[in-house]
Amino acid sequence: MSVLRDSVLRRGGLPQRLVPKVEFGKDGSFSVGSESKPDFRLLAATTALDFVNDKTNEALTNGLLRHGSIASLLKDKGASVVPMAFAYNILQPMITRQLIMQDGVEFKEAEFESNYKSFEDYLNSEEDEYLLSAPLANFAMEADMERVGPFNIRKLNADEFAVYNGIAADSDSLARIFPFGHLRFVLEMTAVVKRGFPALTQTHQDCFWWFVAIMKLTETGSVGFDTIWCRPLSWTGMSVRVGTAYPRRRIVGRPYTLQSQSLPRLRHYWKLVEQIAEKQPPFWKVALQRFCDAVDRPRPDEALVDYWIACESLFGEDVEFGEFAYRLSLRIAHFLGTEPVERKKIRATVKEAYRARGLLLHGARNLDQSKLMAQTSAMEEITREALCKCLKDQIQSRDEMIRQIEASIVGNPAPQ
Repeated sequence: MSVLRDSVLRRGGLPQRLVPKVEFGKDGSFSVGSESKPDFRLLAATTALDFVNDKTNEALTNGLLRHGSIASLLKDKGASVVPMAFAYNILQPMITRQLIMQDGVEFKEAEFESNYKSFEDYLNSEEDEYLLSAPLANFAMEADMERVGPFNIRKLNADEFAVYNGIAADSDSLARIFPFGHLRFVLEMTAVVKRGFPALTQTHQDCFWWFVAIMKLTETGSVGFDTIWCRPLSWTGMSVRVGTAYPRRRIVGRPYTLQSQSLPRLRHYWKLVEQIAEKQPPFWKVALQRFCDAVDRPRPDEALVDYWIACESLFGEDVEFGEFAYRLSLRIAHFLGTEPVERKKIRATVKEAYRARGLLLHGARNLDQSKLMAQTSAMEEITREALCKCLKDQIQSRDEMIRQIEASIVGNPAPQ
């Protein structure tokens, strides 16, 4: 702490940083100002460097580096067992935590004891813990937080709102977010990985994808994420963001609202997904991928083509090209409908949408846009219903599903 106090004295006080200050209105609006806050992380970084560069501390630093658990920790992190690595991976996090816990440079022994014990516990473990967070675009719900499986869906506080939306203390930064809306909620889970391994595994990424996919099966609306933030909850490491270089914009005109009455269904779907997510992907996952893409398409013609690709992936096996519309509409009707009248209605809707799909793919122009919108909306619901049935019935084999559909057709001929 003496090194810390000397560092503050040399700088004429605590280093400060200018940060955005967001205030929310009762109507959901917000305003942005700025405020100055102590920069504990900068102070910790400079103090850690001052400590290891001070020749009077050389023997102490080298003694710590020879300690087996310290050396092992640095090696697990891919760092050399040298003073600078010790400063970055151990000393700097410890000082930062201490400053935050005691909210300043005045030493508080109780906070130090707690801080040091957590470090000892970490040395004795072989794992790193991370908070994985995906800001949800175009999303809203009534509650401030809900729990579904391993995930929390929660509302951002003012500081997080500024970070996730890229708002700086300079008000000009707001221009980047206004045209396409702003992020209000985050989807997050904790992840424990073996020390030294990447924070975000493919399994973790798949979990986020599956969750948003079943959200789209649960409610209508365009929702998604483009980036997963990885923040260390344990002692060492740095925050990183993993995402696509070409983020997809959600359809602001089709916001996604998670209704409270839909939460039991979402939780049920997640339990079903947990049984299959880490196994061989189900045959209907390709259809689900196309469905998710279609929901976020701003153009109804592009979305309609995607919905049809999804349905062809589900029901198009062993169908000759010449009878494609006839056979596919028949299969979809018997898969989703139970009564002749219901099946007839589904068949008519599917055949009409298939005709529109054919016109689109062959370059037809001047299509009735209101009719096209209605056909696209109808195919969205049909595709959603088919995928929900695949999930709820845990259908594993396309061959078996098609055999059952064909048996239904033979036993109960659909109206022509």
